[in-house]
Amino acid sequence: AAKRIGAVISAALHEAGANVAVHYLNSGEDAEQLASQLNQVRSDSALTVQGDLKNTADLEQMIDQLSQIGVGAWRPLRTERAERDAFRADKLERVTVEAAKQCGRLWLLEVGDWVSFEHAVADPRAVLADAGGRAGGAIGSDTVLLLGPEGGWTEGEMEQARAAGRSVVRFGRHVMRIETAAVAGAACLLSGTEPAKGDA
Repeated sequence: AAKRIGAVISAALHEAGANVAVHYLNSGEDAEQLASQLNQVRSDSALTVQGDLKNTADLEQMIDQLSQIGVGAWRPLRTERAERDAFRADKLERVTVEAAKQCGRLWLLEVGDWVSFEHAVADPRAVLADAGGRAGGAIGSDTVLLLGPEGGWTEGEMEQARAAGRSVVRFGRHVMRIETAAVAGAACLLSGTEPAKGDA
């Protein structure tokens, strides 16, 4: 949040009266400068926090929660703005086993390999999550939910989705971290559907 759109959002929230934590990974000087500027406007109203938001623990928690609510499969999506991070499928598969034991699920969430946006949006079951879409709701258990990266979909990707006739939906009034959006979106889509065969 120390640079570009993150800095603008931090400043806007601060102007609205919020105290802010300016997150950075490598842009320490930019973060400290922004926090200093905000603190000059209102004393002790901004601080800086360093950390890597691509923490594997967040991914494992997301997989655990998706498994518990009944999602059938998860695959990382390759988009124009996505950074391709390494992940260990075997480790995530162990998470799905533990989640299944915990919730009594009789079949495991499938962890797949990277899939391109072009391939994913060609699937007639695909639905895009975006803040500009219509309000989401129960659609069905066979839906493929596509979640964009930090920064959202590019205009080219949105045009591809529209050309393919894909629905664009939103699952709340606020911008969510992808780990939260995945679980919230899946829960909305699955609400009101019958448990999958073999599940109690």
